[in-house]
Amino acid sequence: MKNVLVETIHFDNQTLFEETDSERKSALLQEQVDVLRRYWNQIVIIFEKNKGTIYTNAKNEHVELMIETKKAYLKNQ
Repeated sequence: MKNVLVETIHFDNQTLFEETDSERKSALLQEQVDVLRRYWNQIVIIFEKNKGTIYTNAKNEHVELMIETKKAYLKNQ
């Protein structure tokens, strides 16, 4: 899930103002949907029912990953 998230952020950053490569955008979107469908129950448990488990900070870690990925992109622009 992290890989799909990071790849999507990178791709969105690169194509933010472009209409090109819509086929790749569609593929990434489909990959996201597939991950959510396949692991929906696990994602809900990890993000919402994680108190006292090794996944207690999973949601915050994903948010931080998105922020850091975006910051890294902006820094390199």
